Amino acid sequence: MLTPKEIKECPRDDHPRHENVSSQPLNRQKVFNEPHIITKGWYPFCKKTDIQKTQAKSFTLLSQRIVIFRTKDGTLSALDSFCPHMGADLGNGEVIGNKLRCFYHHWTFDQSGNLFEIPCQKYTKSQRPIKIRNYPVVEKYGFIWVFSDEVADHEVPHPPSFEGEVSSVHLKKVVLFAHHHVMMTNGIDLQHFQSVHNLDIKFDFNVIEKEPSVFTWVLSGEIPRTSLLLKIAHYILGGTFNYEVLFAGGSITSITYGINQKFRGRGFTLPPIHILWGASPLKEGVSAVDIFFITKNYPGLLGPFKKLAMHLFTFIVLAILKDDDIKAFPHMRYNVGNLTPEDASLAKFIQLTNQLETSLWTNNGQ
Repeated sequence: MLTPKEIKECPRDDHPRHENVSSQPLNRQKVFNEPHIITKGWYPFCKKTDIQKTQAKSFTLLSQRIVIFRTKDGTLSALDSFCPHMGADLGNGEVIGNKLRCFYHHWTFDQSGNLFEIPCQKYTKSQRPIKIRNYPVVEKYGFIWVFSDEVADHEVPHPPSFEGEVSSVHLKKVVLFAHHHVMMTNGIDLQHFQSVHNLDIKFDFNVIEKEPSVFTWVLSGEIPRTSLLLKIAHYILGGTFNYEVLFAGGSITSITYGINQKFRGRGFTLPPIHILWGASPLKEGVSAVDIFFITKNYPGLLGPFKKLAMHLFTFIVLAILKDDDIKAFPHMRYNVGNLTPEDASLAKFIQLTNQLETSLWTNNGQ
């Protein structure tokens, strides 16, 4: 088994995808775990403080370059980044009022990407309209998120069963050992709870498809008394444990542990734990993931201390699970094959992911 140091030093790229291709062929999927495909979904581009008023910056997601700019009144816009005149990067441009002006020849565009002005000549609306594609953009969880199509078919989600005003903490950005679809399966891979975490809980699951691109796993299981940890959990939780996992657009996953979980099954309601991941595919064939801890915005003088306590508790739970899971991923070439009846949860996720619509940002020439 690899040591923690060896795991840390393992390459984070798609080298296993190109290995053993003759002796162990890779089962390609339509969408799931395909590194060149971008699904229609929300992607985290940067912290909201990275783009101030009257500032523009460009970013890439695989082969798509997007410019995000904030107007004088604080409104955000996201456009394709190359000026349609001669292709200068509009991220090098200047925000003037509520317009974005290209640095090269000063062509100016409004927030929707419509050409507004050509300074060196008189430009009228009667001329052939020139427009850059624009994309939905929002601020949430302290980040700027852009939707990978001109019309968003869902919102940046709250964690499942979340209620109240949101308080969030961005833990960090990590680069995975594999594509983010592989990471997303982890919360619903019911066999690995016993094999990796030694949690012998038999979960029943139900899948709710709220929208074509948003689906939620609802899971519940009886807690056995087969170890000291499970005996403690059985005592505190009253014999059963439940959680929900939400997937949105193939790019966001969020878990809520403990939906309406009561102390000893009949006492006071225990606070749930909410974690959200926003994923971005990388050119190396793997993905970067921004991790957010989310809790209620508790009011009153003790509110900040309650939020801090919940975030610390969330960090501890995530650290315990990750320490075990991460041992499986170095050099993994996730290859769907020889599924068993116990893999029904994974098979359902792969099926639904393969039905997601791909974005026009997908470069099929890769």
